[in-house]
Amino acid sequence: MYFRRVTEGLAGRFPNRGPVKVAARVLFFLAVSAALAAVPSANADTMTLTSPGNGGVAFNVYIGPYVANINGVSTPVICDDFAAPSYINESWNASVTNLATVATGAPSFNTGAGTYSEAAWLTLQLIAKPNNSEAAAIQYAIWDLFDPSGVSSYLAGFSGGASFLNNSSNANGIQYWLNLASGASLSNSQLAAFLIYTPTSCISGPCITGGLPQEFLVYTPEPGTALMLLFGIAALLWFKRRQEASTVA
Repeated sequence: MYFRRVTEGLAGRFPNRGPVKVAARVLFFLAVSAALAAVPSANADTMTLTSPGNGGVAFNVYIGPYVANINGVSTPVICDDFAAPSYINESWNASVTNLATVATGAPSFNTGAGTYSEAAWLTLQLIAKPNNSEAAAIQYAIWDLFDPSGVSSYLAGFSGGASFLNNSSNANGIQYWLNLASGASLSNSQLAAFLIYTPTSCISGPCITGGLPQEFLVYTPEPGTALMLLFGIAALLWFKRRQEASTVA
């Protein structure tokens, strides 16, 4: 569901082969990695929740992005599930769905592409690192998209919870961000940069005897941008080496 504010569970180099060859090897490696990343996973990925992140706490709930280890890689993750518990150091298998294909293969929240698209837009706003009050409103807005009754019922138990939920006049309110998200739109290529990790089976932790953990969104910026930057760096290194060679000559 979310992280309650508890303490449970919290307890290279390249050889000297010249800059051009090194850059070429880096570019080749990234190109291969980008190509592999673009291929949908046929098997479940392994996830371990490692940290609640540094988004702070609002109404006794940790605010994302959280941090998970996915197939051995530390990755920021955004929770879109307010109904299921997750715990630090808990591990599970998860199916992976590209958000651009969600209309034909929706994961556990069978609400269609529209809601996931709004969640993706809100995720971009949360990743932009607003202040803690705005981050709390954005995170709760993501949860509200999929579980409005659960969020409303939960916040009703706190002083100021109802006003936080219904505030549409400024960025410290949930409804403010829901209104913006409903009018926002992302291109298909932008949606393709989001992966939905839906838990399928437990590996270790409390989920062994209980229900499955949360579902998470993961933002994966297009590798093409990084590749273009590296190609530019490689070109500069090549020109510099040519210049040095001509100077020596």
